[in-house]
Amino acid sequence: MQTLRRVVCKLCASSSVSTQRIRQLSSVQEITEHSLAEDEEETGNHGNKKKKKMQRNRLLQRPDESVFASHGFPQFENMTKDEFAKHIADSQVYNHDGVIGLNKPAGIHVTGTSENQMNIVGVIPEVMEAVGKPAGEIAKAADRESSGLILLGETKEVTRKINDAFINARKRNQMVRKYWTVALGIPTPAEGTINIPIGPEQIGNQTLMVPKMDPSMGSFDRKETLRCKTDYKVLSANHHLNCSLIELQPLKLQKHQLQVHLTSKLCSILGDRTYSNRIQHILGVRLLVDPHHVTMGTQDIPDPIKTVLHLRTWHMSRLPLFLHWYQATLPKWTHTKDLIITAPPPPYFMEALQRLDLCNQTLEDRC
Repeated sequence: MQTLRRVVCKLCASSSVSTQRIRQLSSVQEITEHSLAEDEEETGNHGNKKKKKMQRNRLLQRPDESVFASHGFPQFENMTKDEFAKHIADSQVYNHDGVIGLNKPAGIHVTGTSENQMNIVGVIPEVMEAVGKPAGEIAKAADRESSGLILLGETKEVTRKINDAFINARKRNQMVRKYWTVALGIPTPAEGTINIPIGPEQIGNQTLMVPKMDPSMGSFDRKETLRCKTDYKVLSANHHLNCSLIELQPLKLQKHQLQVHLTSKLCSILGDRTYSNRIQHILGVRLLVDPHHVTMGTQDIPDPIKTVLHLRTWHMSRLPLFLHWYQATLPKWTHTKDLIITAPPPPYFMEALQRLDLCNQTLEDRC
């Protein structure tokens, strides 16, 4: 603990280190302390107080070697509104001709469901002031679970133009979104199109999106079933660990479409606690299980991958979804020229690619 305090004090003395970085270091220590009871239970150590104290000291001194060690968990619950607004403003990746591009962290709501909930819309005025714009309105954004692009228009006219660009591209069957995901599993074939309609269904106390096989035309008219199309391509694969980096391009993105579609290929997104457990190993064969018969919760990550990423029990409940909206294309934005806006994946995402041997020079150059 004294060592941590010295590190924090040293960081405070450096003007190049942000308050957020110090908070992330502190949170790692807090999580480590929180996990001690679990670790003691796992070791089965019920010895005397001295032994337990020695074990506790060893655990506190053990460094966090996970993919989050250098960058902390993506958490913002302890931030003030001003700190949160500054973090979002600092994520700016594009700001020209009335179009603003931001890079959203995973797990952050775009719109809030309560006054106390941290969300993007709630800090738009502060963010726009920080990036030198009088106003801004969100046109498109990565959803709460995923990280990646938020596209805003400086005026209502620009916002409408961005939305029209997506609508017109869809009418031409043109893909304009590119997502990257770290997947448990390697789809076959390595490149293709998934055309599976999905729709909402009540499962337990939650409404989840499920594949709809042989839907009636009336179900489409009633919006009970939604047409979905996703192009996918394996960018790199580790056959030894059975994991991959996949590029996903949805035609029109529906809620949880990418999670459901990838699951249909017997692959799950790292960090997906909602749909991944539909994939079960039965007599050594990977099979899809009826969603009504699956318990949601901690993702079943193979031990070799947990070992490579140094994931422990206390990481699992906070593991973000490794799904990132990487690139957006606005076709013929200026005369005949397309506007391409790119948001690099979070540092922990790239660290995971390195450790899983899924990163090559081409991918690094694109980031």
